[in-house]
Parts: sequence; structure tokens; C-alpha cells
Amino acid sequence: MYEGCLTGLQHLLNKRITSGQWLKLAAVLFLVGGTVTIFATGAYERIEPMAIQAALQDAGIWGGLLFVLAFGLLHPLHVSAHVFILSATLVWPPGEAVLYAWLGSLAAAASGYGFGAWVGEEWIAERLPRRFAKRMSQIQEHSFKATFVAKLLFFTTPILQMAFGSFKVDFRKCMAATAIAHALYIVPEVLLGEQITAWASSVWGS
Repeated sequence: MYEGCLTGLQHLLNKRITSGQWLKLAAVLFLVGGTVTIFATGAYERIEPMAIQAALQDAGIWGGLLFVLAFGLLHPLHVSAHVFILSATLVWPPGEAVLYAWLGSLAAAASGYGFGAWVGEEWIAERLPRRFAKRMSQIQEHSFKATFVAKLLFFTTPILQMAFGSFKVDFRKCMAATAIAHALYIVPEVLLGEQITAWASSVWGS
């Protein structure tokens, strides 16, 4: 594990990094550092879910945008997409929950694609299953269809989206297929989550 991290770091250091890429890296490091600090200091124990729910609802569209941003930045760091989808279900009505979860999943896909394009083929290929890596040329040739099928099978798996970027799969076709495939997952999950929440409320509230 550590050897892989060191290899990735060395690969990044050997690349010529632009000022825009430094800003993106700084933003990610700030986010990761803040998250680690929250858990290391025990501050997360003082976080009240109901207070967060009320704050996001009161913030209106800004609360939704904050949610989308968090989804887009944290999911590529392997925070489960289902955590965000179910959280959206608890905070907003079904229509808004679907919209924000869907937009957040697209933001995560775009950020994963960008990261993959940044680090390059070699680093990503080492972390992909061999059979999948060998098929990347076919995915490049049939960007929309291949992305759609891959998303139906693996949903928002971060390394998959990074692979699309590193192997230069057509971005527009990739995102279009991602948008459709993600909707097919998110809509039923939100509706199911709403039903489970309503049932739990009736049981615990009675």
C-alpha cells in the first residue's frame, strides 16, 4: 500500500504541474486535512445530524450546491456515493434529493476524470484489473456505449472514472452516458430511501 502511494507521489512529482493544477491539489489537500482534523479531534462527535439537515434546508439552493461540491470532491476519495444519496433523501423532498444526488454524482465523475487525465495512463493502469485495462482501447472507440455499460455494472467506482480520464475517453460522450446510467441508479435508490425513512419514522414515532 505504502509503496503504491510513494510510486504515485513520485510520478506526480516528475510531471510538470501548472498553476491551475497546483490550485486543485491545494483544494483537495485542504479538504482532506479538514476531514482528518474533524475526526482526529473528535469534533465529529459533536455534529448533530438534525442541525445539519436544518442548515442545508434553510440555505436553499446554496445548501444544495454545497452538497454537490462535497459529493464531487469526497467521493473520488472513496467516500461511498450511497452515503450521499441516502443523506440527500433525509434532507430534501424526493425531487430535490434526486436532483442534488445526480448532480453530485456527475461532479464526482468529472473530478475523477480530471484527476485521471492529470496523473496519466501508467499510474491508473497499475491499479486497474488487467482484463479491464486491456479493454480500454475498445472503450475509447465506443465511448458512449462502453461508458454506459461500465456504469451500469460498477456505478460510481472512483478508479473507473479516473481510468476514463487517463485513457482519454471522449469527455462529452463519457459524461452523457454517465448522466443516464447514474439516473437509473439514483432515482430508485432515493425513492426506496424515502419509503424506508417514512416506515422507520412511523415505527419509532409510534
